[in-house]
Amino acid sequence: MERFYYNLITFLGGLSPFLKVMIVGLLAMFIFLSAADIVKTHVNKTKPVFKPLKFLVLAILVAVTVFVCIHMF
Repeated sequence: MERFYYNLITFLGGLSPFLKVMIVGLLAMFIFLSAADIVKTHVNKTKPVFKPLKFLVLAILVAVTVFVCIHMF
């Protein structure tokens, strides 16, 4: 597992700057769309619905984005 972690960090560090920006932008877009979907679901006039899977997906996306940003730049 440690070897995979270091190989992943090396791979992310070796990408071109354009690809780095594209990956971070894509992850940020996914976070925005996920957050918008959560807001749309919970701010319902008829009946607010709690869906924990959407929060889990948002937490995973944020964690992946933070990991990529820390090790990419």
